[in-house]
Formats: sequence, structure tokens, C-alpha cells
Amino acid sequence: SRKPSAWLSDTSWIRVCCLSLSLALSGPQLRLAPRAMAAPCIPSRRHCAGRTRKSVAAAAVALCGSLRVPGIPSAIFGAAGSSVAFCGSAASERRLAKVARQAETWPAISPREITTLISTSETAVAVLDTVGSFIDSRLFNEIHVATAFTKLAKVKATIGQTEREHASMGKLVASLRSFLQSCSMKERQVTIVWWAIASMQQELPELLSLMLQFVPTIEHVAKDMVPRDVSNVIWACATCTLDDQLLQTLLPTLAERVFELLFLRPDDFNGQDIANIIWSCAELQARGATVSPLLDILPVLSEVAEKRADTMTAQNIANVLWAASLLKDDVDVAAGLIPELARVTFKRSPIWKAKDVEMNLPMIAVALARLEDRQQQPLLKAIAKRLHGTLGLQNDWRLCALMWSFTEVFKEVEVGDFRKLLRAEVQRRGLSEELVLRSQLGPRDWQTR
Repeated sequence: SRKPSAWLSDTSWIRVCCLSLSLALSGPQLRLAPRAMAAPCIPSRRHCAGRTRKSVAAAAVALCGSLRVPGIPSAIFGAAGSSVAFCGSAASERRLAKVARQAETWPAISPREITTLISTSETAVAVLDTVGSFIDSRLFNEIHVATAFTKLAKVKATIGQTEREHASMGKLVASLRSFLQSCSMKERQVTIVWWAIASMQQELPELLSLMLQFVPTIEHVAKDMVPRDVSNVIWACATCTLDDQLLQTLLPTLAERVFELLFLRPDDFNGQDIANIIWSCAELQARGATVSPLLDILPVLSEVAEKRADTMTAQNIANVLWAASLLKDDVDVAAGLIPELARVTFKRSPIWKAKDVEMNLPMIAVALARLEDRQQQPLLKAIAKRLHGTLGLQNDWRLCALMWSFTEVFKEVEVGDFRKLLRAEVQRRGLSEELVLRSQLGPRDWQTR
């Protein structure tokens, strides 16, 4: 059984002692005032649903018999407990014993504190160990399942064979299945777990088998989704290898919700939401999936994207431009979208972090080349200047993409010795002209060469 000292602080001990002594002196007819319940040593009403205040007080008395506080004679505690027992009937004594047993099982932690413990874990095994400590408790709920999967996705670099075989992993999956079957999860919980599973498909591929069970729940909660929720679901659809029939079931529902939000709450869309949806549509289209419901909403979404360009990160801009280059023959995006994204990039790229520059400016350059947009010469010059000293840090695809963009498409743009540096680095790595030409297909198709 749990010792009181495991969940009561020294200060709380003294409060319990004083309360118990008062009860002993006042007799069993005493009723606690509401504020007496506020003492941190006594479980809150949330933890004591269905129990009377008298029972709570009696439990405190029962617990006091085992407490020891320096400077207070232990006889006081015994007297307090004995006095209540003496004043009560035999039935009262039995009730007191029952409540004392219940007190031993009262939670020493709140559901919110469990959520905090999970979300602050720094490794996958720490997440699973924490989950294992509470998953069999009646306190463990849908929020904890969603938090656990989200945190695992964020620390997925620490997932290995040990974590995959961890006893709590099976219990966590079983809890998720149970909550999905009961449709008790809210829209944010459903969408964040869907996103997390998609994010961990390399580390935990066995979780992909759960995707089919999400479909009825997603259809049920779609009407309550906000832009962040629906964009996470669409992004997960694009990053996972899902059956085309499953996509045909989900995408119309998701597209309808996006359409509703675009007209009812367009300002709720931020750069990340917009980029996720546009990029996902392009990726699904490139894979041959049936995405006509999403294609139908892209013209309207691109108008919102133009207005929200200032909220986009470097990666958001790169993803939207790349998607636009993939969809240029299928969708008419807003006429002002590309120029507006170019304007934001030109304005902000000088202050972007080195990682954003290294990873996203090459993608922006090759997207503009695929679009054959020759109106962005100031931006192209700025890209060449910003990347001038980073060519040795670029991976092979980004280097080839820059080479193709500046030597095959934008030959007329004055970029100083940037082309010379590009050729030298390509030759040093032994990358062929064919690889340079194929780079326009994108990183995924280029890697399957």
C-alpha cells in the first residue's frame, strides 16, 4: 500500500494533523466547510467524486495514525483517531475502515500531471516507461495516448529495437485501438496521432496497420476540424503509402472541410497549414493517386496562400513553389502567388538561418526553373549570392539542381563566378551531366536513378 509520506509534504502533514485533532475534539457531527477541502493534503473533489466531505475527513484521520512530525507527540495522532472511533457507532467504525482503504488507492497525481510527465520525457524509452506507470490506471485517457504518440514522433531518433519491443508499446497501441473503436477521441487527438504515426513510419512501420481503423473516426470528427487538424491529416496521407481506395474514401471528406474553412474562416489558415495541403496534393498527384477533390480547391487555396505568404517559413515557401511546379499543367494557381512568394523570399532570405538557406534556397531555385519564371532575376541573384559559400555543404541532389537551374534555364542571369564554382564542385564529386539533368525531377525520383 502507498505510504502517506509518498504523497504528502511536510507542510501537508501538519495540516492533516491539525484537521484530525479538530475532528477528534468536535465529534462526528462536524461538517467541513468548503474551503477546508482546499488544503493540498486532502484529495480534491475531482478525485473524490461520490464521497462525502465527512468521508474525506475520516480518511485524513485514518491516515494521521501513521504520520510522525518532529516536535509533535505521537500520542496526539493516536488520540485523534481513537476519539473519532469512540464517538461513532459500529457502523461508523466500519465506514471509517472502508474509507481508509479507499484513501490508499486515491491517486497521488492528477491526469494533467501525467500529461506533463509524458510530454517532458526526452527519449522514447522514457516516454514508454512513463506510460507504463499509468496505463493501467483509471486516470489514463485519450489525451495521454495522443501525447505519448506525439512525443514519440518528436524523439523518434531514439527509437530502436528495445523501444519497439517495450511492453508498454503494445499496451499503448491497444489503448489507441480501444479509444478509436469507442469514438471517444476528439478531433485534435485523432489528427495528431495520425500525423505521429505517419512521421514514425520508418522507425515503427508496424503502426501503419492502424491507419484503416482511423477512417471512420476521421470521417466522424472532420466537421469539427480546424485548418491545423485537416492539414495534418492530408499531409499524413501524402507521406504514407496508403491504399488508393482508402484515399478515395478520405480525401472528399477532407477536401469538403477545407472548402468550408476557406470560406468561413480563411484567416485561420497559417503558412504551415497552406503549405502542407498544397504540397501534399502535388505529392499524391505525382504518385498517381486520385486527388481530384483536392485539385478542385487549390485555386481558392492559392488565393489565401497569396494573402498569407508573410506567415510562411523558408520550408513552407519552398514546398509551395515546388508543388506549384509539379501541378502547373493541372491547376491554375492564383496569378499573384508566385510573385508574392518571390517577394517574401527576397526580403527574408538574407536573415534566414544557415540551415534554412542550405536546404530551401536550392529547392526554390529549381522550382522557379521548372516554372520557367524569368521575371524573378533579382531573387535569383540573391540566391546565388546567399549560396556562394555553401556549395560544399549541399547534398548531391541540391548541387545538381542548382547546376541545372543556373546553367540550363537561367543562363542569362548575371551571378558572377557562381556558375564556375558550381561546375567545379560537380566535377569534384564526379556527378554526370545525366544526373544534373535528372535533378529537375525532384529529390525522390532523382534518388531512384
